[in-house]
Amino acid sequence: MRRALDEVKEIDHTVTRNLIVCGHRTSVRIDSMTWKALGNIARGEGMTINEVASHIAAKRQGDISLTAAIRMFVVGYLNWRPSARPRSIPAA
Repeated sequence: MRRALDEVKEIDHTVTRNLIVCGHRTSVRIDSMTWKALGNIARGEGMTINEVASHIAAKRQGDISLTAAIRMFVVGYLNWRPSARPRSIPAA
């Protein structure tokens, strides 16, 4: 828990990155810790961040923004994954 709390101190800004999502270039602005977690998830799944973001975009419902969908995905993935073992993301 201490390590996670130490990382919270580092969240003092958001980072904007350009992604290719479902073949379209878009900008996403998220805090640095969420970007780090998304990168770790992508690596663990053998995917790129663009590929993971494309899967997230394809599965989101309603008028949820891509930014919100990515945040929810990261929290959900970290809460529901079986131990530390990566699981495959189903094809969109």
